[in-house]
Amino acid sequence: MDAVFAGLKGTVSINSDDRQFCLDLGLLSENGDRTLRPANRIYGEAMSRTLTDEMEHFLDIDVGNRKWTDGQILPMSELLREFQGLWRQGPGSFPFRHKDFVASKYDEATYSSMLLAYLQKAVNGGGQVYREYAEGRGAVDICVQYAGHDYLVEVRLKRGKKPDDWQRQLAGCLDATGQTEGWLVVFDRDRNKTWEEKIYWADTLLNDKIMHLVGC
Repeated sequence: MDAVFAGLKGTVSINSDDRQFCLDLGLLSENGDRTLRPANRIYGEAMSRTLTDEMEHFLDIDVGNRKWTDGQILPMSELLREFQGLWRQGPGSFPFRHKDFVASKYDEATYSSMLLAYLQKAVNGGGQVYREYAEGRGAVDICVQYAGHDYLVEVRLKRGKKPDDWQRQLAGCLDATGQTEGWLVVFDRDRNKTWEEKIYWADTLLNDKIMHLVGC
């Protein structure tokens, strides 16, 4: 899943029977840089939903029952600030964090799936939530379409890289899609850090793009 959803290279052996099986069935396709992705958007949505439906069902939150503003603007920053609070509460809000599910199953794909499930529950039929595929970038992009507006959220798992590098990449994505505002969510799994160090919010203006750095 990390190879497919996060565009990570080298996570699946080229000799893997499962990899070849998915390619032979036409479920996946291979890019020129040897990263894998769903063969088409329909397959991609089906794979994404397979990962998130159960998570969304068991999310112990009422965010999906709220009425958002005037139905024209989705308060993405407000939603993500609430997500930070729920994330800090731990398995009580996100049961899939029990034991070492994330570490033993998937990596980047699981973290992004939890955020994706949360946003799907928040939008609750009032819009569409898509997982975009960051080919070879080691990132997961989520696009929320609501009342004619697109909201781009990039998800990263902290691996030592500086957020500045990611923000520049996000600015490029915003420029390519014609957007002026984006959100970069960074999950930090360092157990030696306190929640005060992991949970933060920073706003940046880069190349005329407004970017919100969301620590989790």
